[in-house]
Amino acid sequence: MANRVTADDVKLIFDTNMADANLTACITSANALINSQDEMTDNLSDALLIEIERWLSAHFASAYDQRISYQKIGEASFKFQGEYKQSFYATDYGQRAIDLDSTGTLRDMTLGLQQTYIDIFEVDYPTTYADVVI
Repeated sequence: MANRVTADDVKLIFDTNMADANLTACITSANALINSQDEMTDNLSDALLIEIERWLSAHFASAYDQRISYQKIGEASFKFQGEYKQSFYATDYGQRAIDLDSTGTLRDMTLGLQQTYIDIFEVDYPTTYADVVI
């Protein structure tokens, strides 16, 4: 399916100097993700799918053109939005996409990713070679 939004549509909510071609790549990713989710495409209106695609596109674009979530002026310090393990919750744009998705699909995808991250990184590893069972 053709993209639901254009680079200009995304720029209405995402102030960026990214080239339209780069932004279009993010739009295509958002479009492919949405189109792969039958729960969303079967149950949400075209108007909502357009808005979700716009906000997801901005979410993906912010990986390239990161947003500052915290800055300190004295002895300059900056913190950028986005931790991979937080998935769509990592940016304000992803959070808006989750808010718009009344099917809960994006929320569930994010929670699933967070659980996988926890499962992978919170494993009890042997502390000595004597603890290793072969």
